[in-house]
Amino acid sequence: MDPPMASRFISRLGMRHQMAEVTNSSGSRYNNGEIGRMIDRIFYTGFNSRENWCTASKYIDISDHMPITAEWNFDSLEIPAKKIKINANRILLAADQLIN
Repeated sequence: MDPPMASRFISRLGMRHQMAEVTNSSGSRYNNGEIGRMIDRIFYTGFNSRENWCTASKYIDISDHMPITAEWNFDSLEIPAKKIKINANRILLAADQLIN
């Protein structure tokens, strides 16, 4: 999909997705032996930072699409906050120590 269409697609998702920017190609699909303007995209969420790089591999010929690869720092993964569950039994046992 072309960049404007990809931007509209992301906004319709409504889930804070971002799009990795492919830097070495303006297209990733072959059309009658020529590279067209359409490019495959990587959409991602759950990272604190942008990708280190994102490229289309022009040397792997497995279909009419070039594979798109991207790399992120492992440190940029978001660690979900631990959910604290209220234990009613522990509250009842410590009821005399609680202050309102």
